[in-house]
Amino acid sequence: RKCDFLIALSQEALKKYLKDLKENGKLIVDSNYVRVTLEDFEQKLYSLPFCKFAREKFGNEIFANVIVLGFLAGMFHLVSEESLRKAVISSVPSKYKKENVEALSLGVKLAEEQEG
Repeated sequence: RKCDFLIALSQEALKKYLKDLKENGKLIVDSNYVRVTLEDFEQKLYSLPFCKFAREKFGNEIFANVIVLGFLAGMFHLVSEESLRKAVISSVPSKYKKENVEALSLGVKLAEEQEG
């Protein structure tokens, strides 16, 4: 079974899972950690420094995952930002709720900038 979207925040992840992406799938990578060019890749490519944004804004790259989640929501409109916000709030420890909600919003904003 192939996936519609592949998120690779490391070169290792790209190498391991690229074979699982559909022919018309979308590849989302961290531009600081993953080296891929349009010549290497036939599908739609989105390359941004998600981990850098997380490190600069929150002091920890762990929030890159939620930034990418927001980016997916904002770019492809598969689920509303509000639904994702509720899901994030209900699934992360209390002490990290604020950062995760902000990370989600940052991802949506990055998607809007890509579209615009």
